[in-house]
Amino acid sequence: MTADEALAQAAAIIGADSSQLQILASEQVPSRLPWQPKKTRFTVAKRPPALDGHWEVDYSLGSVWLTVYPPDGSGKPVMPEEVLKAWRSWPLTSFDHDRIFPIIEKAAGKPQPIGSYEAPKNTPFSALISHNEMAAYLVLGVEPTGAADPLADALATLQQAGVVHGIDVEPVRIALTRWQLARAILVAQGTPPDIGEDAAILTTPSPASPTILPDGSPDFSACHFDEAIEAGDPLLILQPAKRGSEGMTVKGASIPTTFGKDLDLTRYVGTNVAISADGLQLAATISGSLVRTSDGKISVLPLLKIPKSADHAPTNVDFAGNVVVEGELTDGSSIRATGDLPVKGPAIAARLDADGVIMLLRGMVGRGTGEIHSKTRIEVGLLEDATVTCDGSILISGEASGSHVTAGDSVTVTGQAGRGGSIQAGHEITAKTVGSARGVLTKLTIEPRTDGGDPVSHPPSEDRGARRSGSRPSMRILDRIFAPAIITIGTAQLTIDQEIPYVRFVESNGAILTSPAS
Repeated sequence: MTADEALAQAAAIIGADSSQLQILASEQVPSRLPWQPKKTRFTVAKRPPALDGHWEVDYSLGSVWLTVYPPDGSGKPVMPEEVLKAWRSWPLTSFDHDRIFPIIEKAAGKPQPIGSYEAPKNTPFSALISHNEMAAYLVLGVEPTGAADPLADALATLQQAGVVHGIDVEPVRIALTRWQLARAILVAQGTPPDIGEDAAILTTPSPASPTILPDGSPDFSACHFDEAIEAGDPLLILQPAKRGSEGMTVKGASIPTTFGKDLDLTRYVGTNVAISADGLQLAATISGSLVRTSDGKISVLPLLKIPKSADHAPTNVDFAGNVVVEGELTDGSSIRATGDLPVKGPAIAARLDADGVIMLLRGMVGRGTGEIHSKTRIEVGLLEDATVTCDGSILISGEASGSHVTAGDSVTVTGQAGRGGSIQAGHEITAKTVGSARGVLTKLTIEPRTDGGDPVSHPPSEDRGARRSGSRPSMRILDRIFAPAIITIGTAQLTIDQEIPYVRFVESNGAILTSPAS
C-alpha cells in the first residue's frame, strides 16, 4: 500500500476528504506468511486547522515587548509589514527597528523587548503620546497614597500633555485598582480619517442601458437598439458617493481626507426618460426602444417593428419613432421615421428617410430609383445604383457602384468604390479602392460646408472620429485608385489618368497635392 492509498482508505472510513488527512508515521510489519513481503503500516490523523500566525505587544517595566506566534497547519506567518505599520502608535522614547525582523522570523511565542519608554520616578503618573499622535498612554509611577481623587489626577495629567480626544476612562479606573509600576496603559486613541468614495453610475439589465466610460460619456456598443423596453424600466442607476470624514489625533489636530465626489444623472436625460424622485435612477417614461445619439444623452422613442412578409408586397410607413424592419424591402417600399431605421434584410429600389441612424447592412440595390436619407448617420453594405444623402457620416462596408453618395461630414468605403458614380463629403473621404480596371469614370468631391463665410460647419453626426481638430479636408485611398477619376476639393480639381496606389489628396493654394496615405 502506498501513502496515497492509505490516505484514500482512511478518508473513506471516517468520511473525510483525503486532503484533510496527514500521515504521522509509517513502519514495516512482517506478513503472516514468511515468504510474503513485508507490509507498510501507516498512522493517519486529521490535519490541524490552519491558523495564521499572530503577534501582540505589551508595555511594562519601561519596555515595549513584542511577541510573535507561529502559524498552525497551513496558516500564514506574520509578515514584517504588519508590525512595522503599527509601531508609530506605540509609547516609545527609543526603538530598535532592526530587532523586529529576527523576532518575526523565529516566531518563538515569547515576549522580546524592542523599545523603551520613560516611567515617572517621583510621581504617580506621566503621559506619553505616540509618534503619530494617534495614541496616548498613561504611565504608572509611584502608587499614590492618600490621594483624594487619583482618577482626577490621572485625567489631569493627560490634559496637561495635550490629550483632548478619544479618551477612554475605563482603562484608567482598572489601572488604579491593579497598580503595576512602570506600566504604560493605552487610554486614548485618535480617529483615523474615513476615505470617501466617488459616486458611480451602474448599468442595468435593460437592453437600453449603456456603459458609462471613465470620462462620463455613455458607451452604447453593448446596447440592443432594436429590442423593446417598457415604461418605467431603469436604464442607469446612481450609486451615491460616500463623502468620507476627516480624522483627529489625540491632541485634537485634524487629519485630512479625500472626500467622495458626487454625480447626478441629469446630463444623460434625453427624450422620454426621467430621473426618479430620489435621484438614483434614470428610467424610460414610455415603451419603445433606444435611439442612437451622439449628444451623450439617452433617449427612447416609440418602436414599430415590421415583420417579414411572405407576399413581398411594398411597405409604406410614416412613423414618429424608431422603425425596425425584420425582413427585406421590395421595389416601391417607402419608410419615414423620426428615430432610427435598421433594416435586417436587403432593400430593392426602396426609399428610406430617417432623422436617426439608418442601417442597411445587407445593402440596397437601387435600380436607379432607390434613395436613402438620414440626418444623423448611414451604415450600408452593398450599394448599387442608389442615391444616398446624409447630414452626418456614411459608412459603406461593401462595394459602392453606380451610386451617388453625399455626406455633410465624412464618407468611408471599406469595400470598393468603383464602376462609376460619385462620392461627395464635407470633410473627408476614406476608401480602400476607387474605380476599376474597366475604365468607368468615378468622381470624388469634398465640398467644405460653410456658414456665412465661416470655416467648415459641423453638421450633426454620430461619428466625428474622422474630423480631427484643425485637420484639413482630405481624401485617403488605402489601396489604389484607378483611372479615369476626377478629384475635387473645394475649387481645386485633379484628373487621374493612371492608377495610383495608397494616396492622400489635400488642397493647398488652389491645387491638389498628393502624398502616401497613412
